[in-house]
Amino acid sequence: MARTLENLLGSHALKLNEDKVSVSSLCGKESVIGIYFSAEWCPPCKGFTPKLIDLYNKVKIDQRLKFEIVFVSWDKDESSFLEYFNSMPWLALPFGVERKAKLCKKYHVQGIPKLVLVDGENGQTITRDGYSHLMEDEKGLEFPWRQEKFLDIIKGKLIKEGKDVDAVEELKGKTVGLYFSAHW
Repeated sequence: MARTLENLLGSHALKLNEDKVSVSSLCGKESVIGIYFSAEWCPPCKGFTPKLIDLYNKVKIDQRLKFEIVFVSWDKDESSFLEYFNSMPWLALPFGVERKAKLCKKYHVQGIPKLVLVDGENGQTITRDGYSHLMEDEKGLEFPWRQEKFLDIIKGKLIKEGKDVDAVEELKGKTVGLYFSAHW
């Protein structure tokens, strides 16, 4: 997994008032890496960053997960990047790295603020919409907002040919299409 994350983020990230942090040190069991796309010039980002700082500090204190955020700057110049980065308690990619374009493509980032959460053990994307999740769950009670599996959501009974059937048994291993309808 460390190699996968290094391919995405590079071998190191910057830490305030320190030199560099190895990206491989962020990986491991029960670890979550947030990739935060943001910029100093962006009013929605400046409104979201304090909420993210609160969540970050809460998860760090809780210690049930190893959690780190890596800031990917959309700033126009290095001085704006540094000014904004100085307000953050987490890591950042060095300004101007070409990795920004690669990360934006991989995670379909077309605007900011954007928070992507990645499983630090296997590199799988947990969510590409951490922004909306945090705005809806400001206390982070459901963090890291893992997507529920379909068979867990659909538990219970379904009607098939007029009879109640167990949903999990009926749908396991099948391709399922959902049809939502209303009659007015």
